[in-house]
Amino acid sequence: MIEAKEITKKETFEAFNLSAKNQLFLQSWNYGELCKGLSEKVFRLGVYEENRLVGIAQIIVVEAKRGSHFFCPYGPVFNEWKSEYFSTFIDYLKKRGENESIAFVRVSPFIKNTIKNDTLFKDQGAVDAPMHALAETTWLVDLTQSEEEIMEGMRKTNRNLIRRAVKEGVVVEKSTDDSAVEEFIALHKQTKLKHDFTPYPDSFFREQVKQFRRESEVLVYNARYQDTVISSAIIMYYGKMAAYHHGANSLEHQKIPSSYLIQWEAMQEAKKRGCTVYNFWGVSPDKDRPHPISGVSHFKRGFGGYQYDLLHAQDFPLGIKYRLNWIVETMRRRKRGYYFKKPE
Repeated sequence: MIEAKEITKKETFEAFNLSAKNQLFLQSWNYGELCKGLSEKVFRLGVYEENRLVGIAQIIVVEAKRGSHFFCPYGPVFNEWKSEYFSTFIDYLKKRGENESIAFVRVSPFIKNTIKNDTLFKDQGAVDAPMHALAETTWLVDLTQSEEEIMEGMRKTNRNLIRRAVKEGVVVEKSTDDSAVEEFIALHKQTKLKHDFTPYPDSFFREQVKQFRRESEVLVYNARYQDTVISSAIIMYYGKMAAYHHGANSLEHQKIPSSYLIQWEAMQEAKKRGCTVYNFWGVSPDKDRPHPISGVSHFKRGFGGYQYDLLHAQDFPLGIKYRLNWIVETMRRRKRGYYFKKPE
């Protein structure tokens, strides 16, 4: 018998997540605690076959006037993607969603963007979400290489800018202190002014570092030039995967390549911790086609590595309110110029 039920023990949930092929901090127990710290509702599921745990999923309840929804960020996580495991997972969420007046279920899985995987979702009644929820085209660097090999795999410009930052006297500080977080937040406000995007609230950054520093799974990198912090990043270290989750830059000293040195030192730290993959998070789906994040994508691709295309977010409509949400998000996507790749 295959069944889905809630998991309430951190040890059970974490042990399974850390045994997965891709170890994702968005499915970690601490990420759920981060969401709770921001007054969001969270529950964790386990899928069992004959009482043997075969899959997990962390679900965030996203409340909105146009219709609340269940959101599964970079999940579910299965030891093997079988249709019967997945259908059990989805059926549970559909039934629970209907009982709790949820408009739809949104799943953003960390699986390849293939026709086979797309069919797995469509067979359960999924439709393509009108808007991405997380990065769906990621950029990964293999950290099993030596530091020399990683450096050699970078674009020549990136290598030179890393060396130049050192020569210019840039010093990168690593910390989880509250003061380091506040320095990041100050720069993030400047970055928002320059690029005009919808930022996370300041409380998110504070809570993120608070929750993950307890188990040494986060570091704030602040690059200082002439006693002033001019670049900053929040890097996650979870299991075998390090992830560049947030970045920020000052409006001053923009010609000093401090952000390049931050990334290099973050990758070196990841190798010391035994991470095998460095996740640069989102890049544009097509480097030759205009996209809202084309600029930062060029920066990330310069560090070497490879593109990993994920299946687009999938929605499971549960009521008429979903239609309104679909219209609003479709208009938002078109206005911002986003697009997503079809499965291959």
